[in-house]
Amino acid sequence: MKNKTTYVHETETLWAENGEIYMYYNDGSIIVFNAENLFSDLPCLLQLCLKEKKKSDDYVMSKLKQIEE
Repeated sequence: MKNKTTYVHETETLWAENGEIYMYYNDGSIIVFNAENLFSDLPCLLQLCLKEKKKSDDYVMSKLKQIEE
């Protein structure tokens, strides 16, 4: 089976029912997660998000420092 990548720029709605988390996103599609498994993955997901956010923050700070010079 060929891999398919879905890019989610932002979510429009999140909701939960029947032990599942639903994510409605930008093109009207819905991603469904098993709540228990998603919960188990949260530490890794948060670590990855924080790492990428820091990269973005560092880039912005470096650009702001260039303005000061």
